[in-house]
Amino acid sequence: MEVDWDHLRSRAVEASHNAYAPYSHFPVGAAGL
Repeated sequence: MEVDWDHLRSRAVEASHNAYAPYSHFPVGAAGL
């Protein structure tokens, strides 16, 4: 299986824009294979 790491990273960054982090103010995103 070939993994497109650039696409996976961009999806994780997109997910971090929807993060709810009221205390740490540190948005985290994840993308699964």
